[in-house]
Amino acid sequence: MEVTGEKKQLVERPFIFYSIMFLLGSFVLSVLSLWQKKILGASMFDPKGFLVPILFGGGSGILVGFWRRKLHEVYREIEQSSSLYRTLVEQASDGIFLADMQGNYVEVNNNGCAMLGYTRAELLHMNLRELMTAEEMAAMPPPFAELLAGKTCVFERHLLCKDGSLRPVEVSAKQLPDGRLQAIVRDITEREKTLKSLQESQERLELIVQGANLGLWDWHIPSGEVIFNERWAQMLGYSLAEIRPHVDTWHDLLHPDDRPMVMAVLTAHLQGKTARYETQHRLRTKTGDWQWVLDKGMVVSWDATGAPVRMTGMHLDIDESEQLKQELREHEERLRSLINATPDIICFKDGNGRWLIANDADLQLFQLDGVDYRGKTDAELAEFSPFYRDAFLTCVDTDEVAWTSAPMSRGDEVIPKPDGSHKVYDVIKVPLLAEDGQRKGLVVLGRDITERKRAEEALRQAQKTESLGVLAGGVAHDFNNLLVAMLGQTSLALAKLRPESPARAHVEKAVHAAERAADLTRQMLDYSGRGHFEKRLIDLNHLITENLHLFQASLPKNVTWHAELAEALPPIQVDPGQMQQVIMNLIINGAQAIGDVPGIVMVVTGLQTVEGADVRYEHYTGQKLSPGQYVTLEVHDNGRGMDIETLPKIFDPFFTTKETGRGLGLAAVLGIVRGHHGGLYVYSEINRGTTFKLLFPVGVGETAVSPTPSPTYTTQTAGLVLLIDDEEPVREAVADILASVDVSVLTAANGMEGVALYREHAAEINLVILDLSMPGMSGEETFQQLRRIDPHVQVILSSGYNRSEATRRFSGKGLVTFLQKPFSSTVLINTVQQHLDSKIER
Repeated sequence: MEVTGEKKQLVERPFIFYSIMFLLGSFVLSVLSLWQKKILGASMFDPKGFLVPILFGGGSGILVGFWRRKLHEVYREIEQSSSLYRTLVEQASDGIFLADMQGNYVEVNNNGCAMLGYTRAELLHMNLRELMTAEEMAAMPPPFAELLAGKTCVFERHLLCKDGSLRPVEVSAKQLPDGRLQAIVRDITEREKTLKSLQESQERLELIVQGANLGLWDWHIPSGEVIFNERWAQMLGYSLAEIRPHVDTWHDLLHPDDRPMVMAVLTAHLQGKTARYETQHRLRTKTGDWQWVLDKGMVVSWDATGAPVRMTGMHLDIDESEQLKQELREHEERLRSLINATPDIICFKDGNGRWLIANDADLQLFQLDGVDYRGKTDAELAEFSPFYRDAFLTCVDTDEVAWTSAPMSRGDEVIPKPDGSHKVYDVIKVPLLAEDGQRKGLVVLGRDITERKRAEEALRQAQKTESLGVLAGGVAHDFNNLLVAMLGQTSLALAKLRPESPARAHVEKAVHAAERAADLTRQMLDYSGRGHFEKRLIDLNHLITENLHLFQASLPKNVTWHAELAEALPPIQVDPGQMQQVIMNLIINGAQAIGDVPGIVMVVTGLQTVEGADVRYEHYTGQKLSPGQYVTLEVHDNGRGMDIETLPKIFDPFFTTKETGRGLGLAAVLGIVRGHHGGLYVYSEINRGTTFKLLFPVGVGETAVSPTPSPTYTTQTAGLVLLIDDEEPVREAVADILASVDVSVLTAANGMEGVALYREHAAEINLVILDLSMPGMSGEETFQQLRRIDPHVQVILSSGYNRSEATRRFSGKGLVTFLQKPFSSTVLINTVQQHLDSKIER
C-alpha cells in the first residue's frame, strides 16, 4: 500500500502521526467496549471500565501507526529505486530495449529511439524482426535458444533506421527473471570506421613495407626470441624457415669489424642513453658475401623495474646505396687529390660567402692549416689568421664585385707575405646563380704568377736595356768613327807642329777633349755590354785589397769604408780594369746616397750556389744564370735608399737622382755584369739604405779569344794596306796617318768594293784593315770573301766593340790582331808596322 496525499505528509511527521494513531485506537476500542457493555447490560459509564480500552486501544493504534510508517518507507524506497532506474536507463549512452518472448518491444529508452530515428510509441508497436534485413535474418537469426538457456549473448548486427539506412550495432542480450528479453544496443559506427581505417592503414603499411623492401624484426629481450618477417630472411638469401628466430642468429651474422660498434650503439640504447637505435653495418649472406643494411629500432615496452622487455625495428637494404657512397667517397678522394695536387689555389664558397672546400695550396698560402674553415666567412677566418686578415683587407676585387661581374671576374691580386715580400696571383671568380638569380655558390681560382710577373718585368727591363744598349752601342760606334778621325788628325797635326808653335797648346787641348769623349763612348759601350774586355782569371779579394787605397780615396771624410772578404774564393774570369770600375762606381754611388751625414759603405765577398729555379738575379740583366757556383760581390750603404718608383730606372743611361753626374756609372755596371754573363740584384728601402749584389761565374780557365799564331814577320816601314771602312772620315784619317810613315793605303767604302780591290791587287797588298760593322756586306762576310781569294790574307779587325764580342766569330780563321776604336795615330802606326810584311814566311 502506498501512502499518498495528506496521509503521506502525516507519516513524514512521526509525533503528530503517532499521537493521532494513539487517539484513534483509544477511540475505536472505547466505542467497542461501550457496545459490549450495552450488549451485556453492564454499566456503560464506569470510568475504570474505560481505562483499559483506552490504554490498550492507544497502544494498538501506535503499533498500527508504526506498521503503516514502515510500509510507507518501503514504498518510498521502491519509488526512489524505480526513479533511479528510469534515470539510469534514460541517461545511458547505449540503447536499452525490452521485448517479450515473441520479440515485441515493451520498453525502450530515449537513446534507443534516437539511435534508430523512431519515437517511443512507434517502437512499442514494432517487433525486433522489423529492424533487421531479410538477408541478415536468414544468415544470423536472433539467438533465442541461447537466451532461453540463460546465456548472455553478445553479437553484432545492422539495424534498419527509420530513414532506411543501416546502423551497425553491438547487442548484449539476456533474459530477465520475469521472462522478458533485455537488449543493450551500442552504436559502433565510429568503431567500424576506426577499424576500417586501421585495416586500411594496416594494408597501406604492409604495402609500404613491401614497397620499401624492409626487413622487420621483433625482439623479446628476456628470452632472446626474435620474430623476423620474410623479407628479412630474403635479404640475406635465406627462406624464413632457415632462420632461427633468436637474437644470436643476428649476432652471428654481423661482420666482425662492425660488431664492436653495433653492440656499443645497441647497449647505449638499451641502457636508455639514446632515444633510438640506428647503425649501418654488414651481415653475412647465405653465399658468404656481405650485405650492407641500415638497422633501426627502439624499445617499446619495459617491465616494472624499468628494464627493457621488447624492442622492434627494421633492416633496409643499403648495399647499392653504400656502394654508391663508396664510389662517391672514392670520387671525392680523387677530386680532393686532384685539387690538392695542383699548385693553384682553389676554393668553393656558398651563396653567403661561407667556405665549403679549399685545397692545400689555398690553406697553406693563407696560413689556415689546421683551421676548421668550413662554414666560415672571410671575416671570420681573418680572426684565425692575421696573415689572412692582411690579405683580405688588401684584396682589390671583393666577392661582391665578382657577384656583379657574372659570368666571371678576373684580376691580379697582390698577397703580402710575413717576410715583407709579396706574391702576385691571377684570380678568377666564377659566381654560380640559380634560375631565379639567387646566389648558389662562388668558385675562386688563383694562380701564382709572381715568377711570370718577374719574368715579364725582367723581359721588359731586358728589352729596355737591350734597346738602350743597342742605341748606346750604335751611338758609341758612330761616335768612335768620328773620334778616330778627330784623334788621328789632331795627333797627326800635333806630331807635325814644332814645340814652340803657338797652335800646339790648342791642338793638345783638342786631343785631350777627344780622349775624354773616347772615355764617354767606352762607358756607353760598357753599358751595351760591348766594351773592350780583356778577360783573365783573377782573385776578387786580391783585386779589392790591391786597390784599397784607390777606393778609400774616392770616399768623402764622412763616409767610412769597411770590407768583409770571404776566405779562399775561387778565381773568376773577368776584365780586371772593368771589375775595378764596377767596384769604384758602386762605392761612389753609395757615398753619394749617404750625402753629408756620417755613414758607412761596406764591401762583402762570398760564394753562392745558384739553382736553376732562382730568377732573382736576371731581373735587370735579362740573362738567365746557369746553375752552378758564383762569386758574389755586395756593396752596402746606409744612405737614404730608393722607393719602388726609382728602382726600375737606376740602370737607365743618363738617369740620375743626383745634382751632378751623367748617369752612366750604374749603366756601365749593368753592362759590365751582362758582358761577363753575371747576375745582379738590388734591394733598397727608404731611409734604410741600399744593397747591390753582383754574381760572377767561377772561372775554369782562360777562354778569351786569341789571334791565330802567325809565322815571324819582318817589320816594314813601307807597304800597301787595304782599308775597308764605311766612314769616310776614318778612311781619310787612316790614309793620312799611314802616309806619314810611307805606308800606301787603298780605301774601300764597303765590303764589296774592298773584295774587288783585293782581288785586283792581291799580290801587292800586304795588310787589310777591316771594319767589323758595315752596311750591306758585313765585316765577317767580307773576311770570308777575302779568304776565298787568298787563304793567307793578313787582316786587322777594327771595331769600337770589345775584343771578345768582335773576334768570337773569327776564332781560328787567321786574324792577326784587333784594333780597338778610337785609336790614336801612334797606336795605328805601331800596330800596322808590327804586322806589315810582303810575304808570309812559309
